[in-house]
Amino acid sequence: GAVRGRYAVEGATRVTLDEDRIYFASPIDGVHALDHTGRLVWRQVIRQGSLSPPVPSDRYLVIAASDAGVYVASRESGRLLGFFKAGGGISAEPAVDGSALHFVSNTGFLYAATLR
Repeated sequence: GAVRGRYAVEGATRVTLDEDRIYFASPIDGVHALDHTGRLVWRQVIRQGSLSPPVPSDRYLVIAASDAGVYVASRESGRLLGFFKAGGGISAEPAVDGSALHFVSNTGFLYAATLR
């Protein structure tokens, strides 16, 4: 029950984890990666409306933005590697299974893509 650490952020999404990092997103502060001690490893500013919880994949982190589309970032550095503009943005959390990426746009289309 003891608090092991704190990190101040405004309006964060649900937290997601992998073996090395703790991830979350905030529409104000962007996407954050902390190590398991709570120390900031990197931060990537994305201000495109509400952001989905970051979804870790092999080398990537996938984030949907309600006012834009899907961002793909490096899990290691946070550097943005790709973007898919979906008309009307994306409000639902994307699904990732290995290299397969699926998401639904706010205009009602289901997309499937391959992460490479």
